[in-house]
Amino acid sequence: MVDDLLELDIDGTASQQEYCVKESQGWAVGEAPRGLLYYYFKINEKGNISECNIITPTAQNLTALELACQKLMEQTSDQPERERKHLVEMLIRTFDPCITCSVH
Repeated sequence: MVDDLLELDIDGTASQQEYCVKESQGWAVGEAPRGLLYYYFKINEKGNISECNIITPTAQNLTALELACQKLMEQTSDQPERERKHLVEMLIRTFDPCITCSVH
């Protein structure tokens, strides 16, 4: 589709082709280093994005991560707090969250 909008001029530069803007929506899935990345976009009649939803691999793993942390806390209740904190940090890294998510 994008190729239909662009056409190379004789000198090799791209020029924009005419197109008709209409209301529409679309979904996409792409592979990312941490898992699948889901996108949903809705475009209004002016060609602007009116809705957008992006579901990251980190967000998909949060429920499993939370359950694993709860289980780990139950299993290590007799250990010192410092050791438990270290184990939770190790567990979180096994889920390979994005950098922004891993520091919160």
